[in-house]
Amino acid sequence: MVKYVSSYFEVSEVVKYLKENFNNLEKDTITKIGLKSAGITSYDGYNRYLEDSLGVNYIPDFEDSEEITREAESAVEVLRSRGIIRGDDKLFTKGQKDFLDAYGYLIITEVLSEDQVDELSRLTLLIADEEEKAGVSYRYGRSRKLQRVYNLISKHPQYVELIQHPLLEEILEHYFRKDTLHPKYVMSSFQSNIIYPGGESQQVHVDGFGRNDNPLPDIVTRLNLNFLLTDWTEDNGATLLSPGSHKLLEAPNPNMSDDDLVKVIAPKGSLVIWSGKTWHKSGENKSKEPRFGLFSCFASSQIKELCGEEEHLSVVDKSVSDKLSPKFRFVLGFDRGVKSGAYHRVDFTGTEFAL
Repeated sequence: MVKYVSSYFEVSEVVKYLKENFNNLEKDTITKIGLKSAGITSYDGYNRYLEDSLGVNYIPDFEDSEEITREAESAVEVLRSRGIIRGDDKLFTKGQKDFLDAYGYLIITEVLSEDQVDELSRLTLLIADEEEKAGVSYRYGRSRKLQRVYNLISKHPQYVELIQHPLLEEILEHYFRKDTLHPKYVMSSFQSNIIYPGGESQQVHVDGFGRNDNPLPDIVTRLNLNFLLTDWTEDNGATLLSPGSHKLLEAPNPNMSDDDLVKVIAPKGSLVIWSGKTWHKSGENKSKEPRFGLFSCFASSQIKELCGEEEHLSVVDKSVSDKLSPKFRFVLGFDRGVKSGAYHRVDFTGTEFAL
């Protein structure tokens, strides 16, 4: 028996496949096969998300049968072989999963090749420099020697390709796993974090919560997946963290000693992962070269669902949103998280990165 699909997206793909390839199937039969593809053998309730994924206004009386099971298995196998829906993990090992679950962080080396690291490094530093020249760079810290390049997904196609790396999907599906057909996670941010020589360290923290927000909710909230474009060394600002602290469900004292933390030493090309609830901070760059990488953050989709059941950024007419007060625009999700440099675009004409 093949593994059934695990999301409404994949149920929709099964239905789409059946409609395109089996014109002789009745609508109710397609619906039943779609249900069985998700492992559903009986249905006695109301679920508008499920109905939407099946493309129906109602779900017919469902009786399981060997024929329905065979058709569902066949459709799932075909779509899995085409890479349209997920199969078993091939890149993220059980040992890596167990380590991440136990300690709240993980280092996977050699995820990027030397050539990828070199090219992405040149591209990222070029964009950072152009934003600096344009006067829109996002600098922070007392020293102003820390820089973020936001909205990478809009800055160059190479970033779009990278953020869809198949290893990331396997990691995210594991970390945000739960018994539901709802999407499990959403991307919160994709940026470059650059610590120039002399850049100071952060305070230790957890993501999304303050020091007085204890206890932290006992649910999975965020996961950071970071591609290293430089080595992380003892003296160049490598992240420090407290292994296993994600299980404490509390925020740390922001002034805790570095002696109580572990410095993440890893070579460029690595993927370094940590839970948003793992106590962590970036270190001080005492070297003569910048330390940087490509930092992506993902969050549980249930949080997105709680604060955005309707996606106002997509459905609210511009003629309406333009007339709203700044306060209510924020309530609807507008203008939030817009960092300096996010709208800036580099003209790559004449460079090796020309589009």
